[in-house]
Amino acid sequence: GELALPELQRPSVWGDAKIPLLLESAYRDYPFGVILIWTPEAESQIVCRDFEFEEKRNNGAPRAARHYLIDGQQRLTSFYRSLHEEGNPPRDWTIHVAFNVRKEEFSLIDGKIKSMLTHPRDHGWYRLRALLKMGPEDLARLRREQNQIDLDDENFQAIFGTNGRLWRLLPQNISIGLYNIHERSYREVVEIFERINQGTPVKESQIVLGKLSEFDPGIVANVERYLAESRKKHGRSFDLDFFAVTFAVLVRGFAEVVPLPNEYRWKFQENADKMRSAIQADVERTKKAIDRALRFMDDLLKMDTLKYIRSPRTMTCLVYLLEKFEMRSEEHTSELQSRQY
Repeated sequence: GELALPELQRPSVWGDAKIPLLLESAYRDYPFGVILIWTPEAESQIVCRDFEFEEKRNNGAPRAARHYLIDGQQRLTSFYRSLHEEGNPPRDWTIHVAFNVRKEEFSLIDGKIKSMLTHPRDHGWYRLRALLKMGPEDLARLRREQNQIDLDDENFQAIFGTNGRLWRLLPQNISIGLYNIHERSYREVVEIFERINQGTPVKESQIVLGKLSEFDPGIVANVERYLAESRKKHGRSFDLDFFAVTFAVLVRGFAEVVPLPNEYRWKFQENADKMRSAIQADVERTKKAIDRALRFMDDLLKMDTLKYIRSPRTMTCLVYLLEKFEMRSEEHTSELQSRQY
């Protein structure tokens, strides 16, 4: 409970195939990078997203944690998914890994490995979680199973002995290097997050919304909730990029999302209250404009949106055109009313 995930972080995106390699690095005592945390001033409350394995969903809620995780979410989540006690996180986040005691290899348990787990004497594959729970009697039985094959006493002790390599994977034994950013401002932390993720597949939209969250805490959870509800209602796979690009087009007239934070700063001269109000109003404007376009497709044209509009950019154009049409229509109605008066 002392470590929280600030909303500027992206969701967990690592593919499962990376997890055995991470476990092997820890097993062989290879460095697997430093975990970057931020310790702000005491009593600071930061809007956070949940770790993917947390049962309670409090996305968008301010949280007063001792530390906030800036870099290392993918690694910590991967350790948790593969090493935790089964049944703690949602079932679909549990990763099953096997370890070969002869080759000292890790593998996801696919169909082929699963069939070999039933004959460990022949193949040397065991479930990793089961190995980490073994006591002296279980280890003695494993030793008897393998004593006729390639696992000699020296290798057995190197893996399972008192200081054996396998025990490095017990959660309390995993050695994690920490670098702590002490009492930096939220803006500096956002800048650090952007720099350390340059060259990695972090979406520009995620970074931009992270920057805007300095002035509108909760914007990330607000937008992600809206997109999740839209997907349920309309069956579309519109993601954060679609929303951010549409947001930029409606606010700036251009599809580039990166300049958005600086444009608000320039327009409102760093006035935090005015910036927050403007950002919130523009987010709601974007949501209403997208809803209008979806209603236009679903209700008026009776078209299957998934079938006829596959590109989010095409949908962005439709959102923009419909909003312009709506504004012109409102102006025309207002003009007619004035003449009648």
